[in-house]
Amino acid sequence: MEKDIGNLLARYPIRETKVLSNITKALGLTRIKYESSVRKLIIDNDDIKKFYRNLLEPLTSLIIESQNTEQVRELVVDVEQ
Repeated sequence: MEKDIGNLLARYPIRETKVLSNITKALGLTRIKYESSVRKLIIDNDDIKKFYRNLLEPLTSLIIESQNTEQVRELVVDVEQ
């Protein structure tokens, strides 16, 4: 089931659905206030922060790897010129 949820979220990002609007409406918050509260919760709660760091680590590694690859390409191009 978790895999299905992950695939669903990957195909339909939450920001592009009415989910956030429904959540903020149910909580009586503006979207800005809701997003600010979520960020603060992540910053202030070590367990939640650790969860999201672990969740995002593969993406962070890919971005760093991609940046390093791009830097190597730029060096190769500079050397070839």
